[in-house]
Amino acid sequence: MNIYVLVASILILGFVLGRVLRKLRLTEVLAYILAGIIIGRVLNFSAPEQFSVIITGTTLALVAYIIGLSFSFAFLKRMGKQMVIILIVQVVMTFIATGGFVYLLTRDLPLSIILASLAPATAPAGTIAVLRDLRAKGTLTDITMALV
Repeated sequence: MNIYVLVASILILGFVLGRVLRKLRLTEVLAYILAGIIIGRVLNFSAPEQFSVIITGTTLALVAYIIGLSFSFAFLKRMGKQMVIILIVQVVMTFIATGGFVYLLTRDLPLSIILASLAPATAPAGTIAVLRDLRAKGTLTDITMALV
């Protein structure tokens, strides 16, 4: 399939689903996920590997740019210590909870450590999109944006 047709299909379907889900008071991020599922799995279209690499890199660059626009040096200086503490607690607790849960289920220590190491990683695109979609404001939103 032509790559331009694929991109146009994803964008149009995502836009239409976004409008529908907004009326249902759901986030537009869900619409884009559903569009990807419909186009990829239901209609059995797939993008070449090169296309996925380009889209992923571009998306991450845009997300990082949006995050950078929302902060000032004064904010980072004021909230820096709190953010570091929250980040450390989040990573440690996620590691312990995931590792413990996987170990209880599998009794496989190496697997538990590997999965616990992967668990603290967060995908910024979804978090940023939901916060922007909901027009969330406040200290918790600012800290969340900084931690992502």
